[in-house]
Amino acid sequence: MIRAIAELTLGLSTTSQDAYGELLESHNAANIKPEDFQHVTAQFLGQITQVPPMASAIKVGGKRLYQLEREGQTVEVPARNVTIYDLQVVNSWEWQRPNPRVLFDVTCSKGTYVRTYAPILARHWVVAPICPFCCGLG
Repeated sequence: MIRAIAELTLGLSTTSQDAYGELLESHNAANIKPEDFQHVTAQFLGQITQVPPMASAIKVGGKRLYQLEREGQTVEVPARNVTIYDLQVVNSWEWQRPNPRVLFDVTCSKGTYVRTYAPILARHWVVAPICPFCCGLG
């Protein structure tokens, strides 16, 4: 198991699913309430399937995905099953604005890309999210 602290910004989508990628979409997520977020996160505990982003260190064909991405190549990234054991909201702000932000503490299985967890959550509201930062805690 690993534990991480991450921030989620609702309403934005980038190529890398974090703050460093090229902006793909921008939606107004002002209608989402903090209690809605808590309710949805509870539905996505347990085993989930995720596809890591191209901007990741996973190797495909002997090369890391981020290297392939920098070379302008796109490959099919295999989906993986991971487990989200716990997710707790630490803080949140900017509700009732276009891009609410949530700081959360997540305990998950090794191999989980926390920034890829964000789009899984956001599908519920049909808004794009990004994960501006994620910091492993041990």
